[in-house]
This record gives sequence, structure tokens and C-alpha cells, in this order.
Amino acid sequence: MHAFPDPRSAQPELYWRPAQPGNIDTPAEESSHAERRTNEMLATVAHELRNPLESLGSAIEILAADREGQAAVIALAVARRQLEQMSRLITQLVDADRLARGEMELELVPVRLQQVLADAVETTAPVFARLGHTLTVALPQKSIWVRGDAARCRQIFGNLLTNAAKYTRAGGQISLAAQEDGGLARVCVTDNGVGIAAKALPGLFEVFAQEQRNRALSQGGLGIGLAVVHRLVQLHGGSVIAQSEGEHKGSTFIVRLPLCDGGRWAGPPGTQ
Repeated sequence: MHAFPDPRSAQPELYWRPAQPGNIDTPAEESSHAERRTNEMLATVAHELRNPLESLGSAIEILAADREGQAAVIALAVARRQLEQMSRLITQLVDADRLARGEMELELVPVRLQQVLADAVETTAPVFARLGHTLTVALPQKSIWVRGDAARCRQIFGNLLTNAAKYTRAGGQISLAAQEDGGLARVCVTDNGVGIAAKALPGLFEVFAQEQRNRALSQGGLGIGLAVVHRLVQLHGGSVIAQSEGEHKGSTFIVRLPLCDGGRWAGPPGTQ
């Protein structure tokens, strides 16, 4: 069974820290930061969409020249893969926008956590296979029920598994484990990847936060997956934190979700 780290024992651990006296930005500085983030966002979106478009253009030229040969088969595979990548990017942008606007609606029902995690593992299996990662899964035999939206729960854990795979060098070790912890379900995704620098932890769950990490290892993406995870977990009445001892020392993401007991909400009083 996976040994869960104590969130209080690892430093630094939280994605948010209170501002210190003297470190509060002026309105002009905040405006400058916002403008820089916007420019980074546009550059990132342009970069991530340009690459698949260029590949699609090349594939179309090959198909035009050779519609039945082996080159056409390869070109079709490339086109299909790049279209899927563009679809994922656009879906991420739409989800991030809906969450930012408060327009995301969840269908909260009793959800068996083991099934949701199994679905997330199946969805991300191609990524793990391509990178040669080993995924170790440790789940209790007793069913764990949470009150959640099944599709969005799959998205939460799928994003975390994909994030672990992206920031772990080929042939890495990644683990997924879950257990009950009082009135909560606790899920840990741990990797032996590039880790997280202390300076990157405070803003890790912000949109486009991958600019603060090793982009060379990110293998594409807009850097909004963790921001989506953070907001979706909040909408489920849960919490998510990141832990890392530093760069090149791996990382652990811990999600806590309120349990459902016999279809009834087992969270804080008044939450129904």
C-alpha cells in the first residue's frame, strides 16, 4: 500500500501563501503583471496551435500528392493525432473560461471513487505507454463513495496523471493511491519527475503556470490543466495541494473530497 505523506511534514507544500508586508504590488505593478501574463497567454496559445496546424498542412500536401500509398496512411495518422491535440487544447480553454466565469454546472451524485480512478487510468494509458512510465495503483477493496460529478472527477484525476507523466522523464515511476481519511477521501498522485521549485509552488494552480516550470519537459499543452483541477475540486467541496522537496525531487498532488455515506452528504454541516 502506498504510504501517504503527511501534508504538514513537507516544506514547502501549499500552492498559496499570504503576502508579506512590503511585498504588495502597487496598482501599476499589478497592471504590468496582468499585461505580461496576457502576452504570455497569447504567445502560448499561438505556439501550441501553430504546431498542429503546420503538421496538418504537411499531411494535406502529402495526401494531395499520394492518396493511396503508404505516405497517405502515415499522413492520415498524423492529421488525426494533431486534430485530437487541437480538440484537447480548445476544450481546455473552454473549460478554463467557463470556470473563471462561474458557468460550470456539476451534477453531484454518489460516485464510486475506484471506478472514476480506473477510468482516468484508462484514458491516460496511451501517454504512459508512449513515455515508458510505470504506473503503480493502490486502491482499497472497500468501495469509497464521494459526492461528485463523475465526468468532472475523471477530468480531475486524468489531468493530474497527465501532469505527472508530462513532468517525469521517460521511464519514470508514478503512483496513484486512495484511501478514506476521516470524513474525506484522499487521493495521491506521486511521481519521481522534475519536481517543483519553491518559487513555483505559490502560483502552481494559476492559469498558464507551466511557464514557471520546465517547459522543455511539458511536451506541449497550455499550462491550464492544474488550474482546472483546482477549481473543479473546489466546486466539489474539496481541496488540492502540491508537495515537492524541490527541483529534480519529484512531486505529490493530494486531492481531498468529502465522502458520501449511503448517498448522503458526509461533509461539513449545512452542505447538501
